[in-house]
Amino acid sequence: MNDRLPVPASEPLLKEDCPNCHAPEDTYCDPDCPTGVIDPAYTREVEAPSMWEPPRRRAGDRVHPSRTIRRGAMFRSTYLDTEFLRDDLTNAGLISLGLTDRESADYYAINADVDEDRIRHSPDEAAVWLREHVWPLLPTTLSGALDRTHPDVKPITVLREEVGRYYAQGPQARMYAYYGGQDGVRLLGLWGHDWGQVPPNVPVRVRDLADLAEDAGLTPQDFSAQATPEHHALWDARHDRDMHDTIKATGLLPSSAQAPISEEDLRTLAVNGQRRGPGGTPGRTKQQFAEVMPAWMRDAVDAYVPGMAQLRAAADVSKDRYLSGLVAWMATLD
Repeated sequence: MNDRLPVPASEPLLKEDCPNCHAPEDTYCDPDCPTGVIDPAYTREVEAPSMWEPPRRRAGDRVHPSRTIRRGAMFRSTYLDTEFLRDDLTNAGLISLGLTDRESADYYAINADVDEDRIRHSPDEAAVWLREHVWPLLPTTLSGALDRTHPDVKPITVLREEVGRYYAQGPQARMYAYYGGQDGVRLLGLWGHDWGQVPPNVPVRVRDLADLAEDAGLTPQDFSAQATPEHHALWDARHDRDMHDTIKATGLLPSSAQAPISEEDLRTLAVNGQRRGPGGTPGRTKQQFAEVMPAWMRDAVDAYVPGMAQLRAAADVSKDRYLSGLVAWMATLD
């Protein structure tokens, strides 16, 4: 059974079944299909309907606008780090949480509801490691107990409210972390791991800097050493931002990157994309097409055109330069 939504009979786009994504006649292609017959109103992501189910993508889906990533959107890059009891996924396992962004807007809090007794007294390996590396960086009393009078120590309900406010400011955010699987789980745990309860502006996925570094051909030795002690959530988050700068300066695509389509097909699609405007209307300028160019097509341009990958990697601070690069490349096709 095909679950794609048919378009009105007055707008048949595919004249036959697509050989790439297998969309049936008289429907749009999937958004990442190289054939390129894509619904111009299609939004890039939809919110998942349940806790663990990944986002479904289907033409016609409409969700809360802040959970939807539109082509050409600008993003606020944020960096997350947490300290935690590795085998306790409840909020009692969260010790501290740090966030920062490109503008150095910092947030740091220590969980007053953490399982302090286990961390301070248990002989198990996880607790011993935390006592040695994390607990000394927290505010404590003379007896070694967590100092709950310190302004950074807050109940989990306050953390939840303040993290929501942190992401409510500015444009839609992306969240980065280094080996961030646990970090993302801990942040979403503030809302019981229920995506339906997470405020709209809070990212529900983590972009892992370790993966980006690997894609760029970087090793840990290619990054500057952290100037501050490790395992303090805010200091680590700031260092993650520095790591991202190093990755972007190098470029995200490895030298062996493969484009999804041939260069000749890419040129043909770029020319055709300028001839057909939104909703079937004729014509787009190069600038207009650059702004709505699908991600898979930008990937191909980055692979074939020297310097474009580096511009795109820094797009959160130089989007205009990347778009100008796309326009300049399309000018060579005339």
